[in-house]
Amino acid sequence: MNNQFNPAQMLQMLMNSGNPQAMMQQMFGSNPMFQRAQSMLQGKSHRAQMKILENVCKQRGMNLDQLKQMFGIQGQ
Repeated sequence: MNNQFNPAQMLQMLMNSGNPQAMMQQMFGSNPMFQRAQSMLQGKSHRAQMKILENVCKQRGMNLDQLKQMFGIQGQ
């Protein structure tokens, strides 16, 4: 059994689920880091969420394009 994390596969699962937010809550709801991220983004506009994401990327020494590439996201 292969238990390695595959970001592209994970993204595909989220996109194909009827409710990606509920799926993530079910999968990661007990993870304190996920809970913190969720509370930071909750109720924010798309623009504000993107700014938070950009700031987190900067803290990790990467940019948003690198993060998108890691998850196989194109455009936007």
